[in-house]
Amino acid sequence: FGYIGPIATGFGISIEQASAALAIMRDRGIAAETTGRALREALANMANPVGQTAEAMKELGIQTFMLNGKMMELPRILDLLRAHGVTAADSLRLFGNAAGPAMHALLSAGSDALVNLTADFKGADGAAKAMAEALMRGLPGAVEQLRGSVETARIVLSKALEPAILSVIGKLKGMADLLSG
Repeated sequence: FGYIGPIATGFGISIEQASAALAIMRDRGIAAETTGRALREALANMANPVGQTAEAMKELGIQTFMLNGKMMELPRILDLLRAHGVTAADSLRLFGNAAGPAMHALLSAGSDALVNLTADFKGADGAAKAMAEALMRGLPGAVEQLRGSVETARIVLSKALEPAILSVIGKLKGMADLLSG
């Protein structure tokens, strides 16, 4: 949960909804230790689509931001992806190899499952929220939030720099081939 907490709140996703998304992913066979990272990477990809993600979003006609500049709520994004007929292969293109399977699992469950489980969690007397807040208190919580923010920045930055890095690698490979051939 520490991987997704800081970025989820930044996108207006409640602790209960993030917990529900992670639980659905786990119920659909995604390893528990990868769900938080997968959801965080998927949100980062949608917030700053570059490279393969940007191409796939354009090709599929998917826009996850509203006119006011805010990202759509997660259930609405799931509905949008379903309406555009996003397949497992599309999920990999949209969210990458790490987040694609987890997001496709969430998409397969659908927005109703997410909304219903979120409501169940909210009805649990705030237990999920209290547990998450307890985990994020003090120095350990601050370090976890920093770790999550640094990891999100790394993902966004690496996606933004990917075309330039691939170009440099291609040129270095070409030079190495000239020297060895």
